[in-house]
Amino acid sequence: MDKKIIEKSVRDILKAVGENPKRRDIAATPKRVAQMYEEILWGMKQDPRKELEVVFEKDHDEIILLKGIPLYSICEHHLLPFIGKAHVAYIPKGNRVTGLSKIARVVDIFSRRLQVQERLTTDIADTMMEKLRPKGVLVIIEAEHLCYDSKTEILTENGWKFFKEIDKNDKVAQVDIFTRKLSFVKPKKIFSYSYSGKMVRVKSLSVDLLLTPDHRFCYCSEWKFYNKKSTKWQIAPVAKLMNKYIIVPRACNWVGRERGAVNIGKHKIGFPNFMKLFGIWISEGCTTSAGKRKFFIVSQSPKSVHFAAIKSLFDKIGVKYTQCKSGKTVQFRIENIDFYEYFKEFGKSGDKYIPKFIKNATQKSLKLFLDWYVKGDGFITKRNAFHFVSKSERLIDDLQEICIKLGIGCTKQNNSSFYRMETHRTKTKPAVNKWYSRLRPCNFSFRNYKGKVYCVSVPKGLLLVRRNGKTSISGNCMTMRGVKKPGVITITSAVRGIFRKNEKTRSEALALIRNS
Repeated sequence: MDKKIIEKSVRDILKAVGENPKRRDIAATPKRVAQMYEEILWGMKQDPRKELEVVFEKDHDEIILLKGIPLYSICEHHLLPFIGKAHVAYIPKGNRVTGLSKIARVVDIFSRRLQVQERLTTDIADTMMEKLRPKGVLVIIEAEHLCYDSKTEILTENGWKFFKEIDKNDKVAQVDIFTRKLSFVKPKKIFSYSYSGKMVRVKSLSVDLLLTPDHRFCYCSEWKFYNKKSTKWQIAPVAKLMNKYIIVPRACNWVGRERGAVNIGKHKIGFPNFMKLFGIWISEGCTTSAGKRKFFIVSQSPKSVHFAAIKSLFDKIGVKYTQCKSGKTVQFRIENIDFYEYFKEFGKSGDKYIPKFIKNATQKSLKLFLDWYVKGDGFITKRNAFHFVSKSERLIDDLQEICIKLGIGCTKQNNSSFYRMETHRTKTKPAVNKWYSRLRPCNFSFRNYKGKVYCVSVPKGLLLVRRNGKTSISGNCMTMRGVKKPGVITITSAVRGIFRKNEKTRSEALALIRNS
């Protein structure tokens, strides 16, 4: 490192910003800066592999974890410092272990260089895999983040909300990068700050995002996605992907909760039949009254291919009903105050909605519900994609959530008098649900932005978001590059070997990091 060149550069910078380098208070600044860089970047000439001395110890085949290793580095984009901490876990193979201080030394050497957080994380993991040849390595580094514009929404347990509406009691949707499994958690932190500058616009027929350039973007290269059997998702700043051909995930995997029978007054209905009944009612039904008489009604054309199935369902639920003609349709009527009171809670035409316990059901039950919703009101295209239309925006939002949980990509559209949603299918024969989108360089552009940007911090690091009705699985951005908002946490991880392959082992290590 040539300290004299650094000193000269600092003096030139001081001149450029209008300062006098010879002023008494800053005359020694160039020398101090040179000394600082020499100290901070001493790891550039060190070989961290030499630190990992291997010793052989019997019966060491469990997780070895070094938590909270402090690190101090320099961001290579702006030559600004960032401070964080690293957690490193590995499982030895063949009794090959190393001293804990050696792991800390490897973290220190890699961090004392010009770095970006993603590369720092992977460098540590790859070096340990190379030198120790363990069963697996897991590295987590915590630093800083933020990124979405004010028009972006995030899915919560209570439906879609703009980031600015989120509070500490909301449970928001997080996604596991390895499994695309969706779950709901309270955010660790909620962030917002004023931003003025360039944002990256990502726009296609199925994706719409406006992100700060450092936003952590989840993607897979197009070639790997179509030519390899297994998809490994990667994370990179969105600005670095603008000239690439990539695939991004848009829908999730969902486990959900089993549910027993549903009680409606004195009537008990098995959950499968209840999901069918609710699906057909929310799409083609209503509750109404005539004086003291209270009715639960489902309408259907007698010419419909689903008419016989709907009649059979009413026969199975074991509640007295009648069939009445109403214009060109037939109404299945249950005159029962319990049914009336139960179902009227879920709204009329313009404000219908699907309750949380239905949306949180298992995929099997959700598919049953969606199938019966389509029997009542849903246009099916030649490729078996669904089109839904409703006066109720909340209902369309709920249907979109259900489709996402079923791994179905879908887009919501707003019209002047109604709301519409369509699901996406591939062009292959036979067509299958398209839970991903392809992005090309033409789908990326820079836009000037001035306003608030938002984010939340969640354990899994990825979020399910929506902008202009188009959903995406995405992450956070790193404001340490420019230090626009100090103190905001970003988490990056590198997972190798058994920690990648075995979810139970990975969860055990993450629990140790969180709780130990």
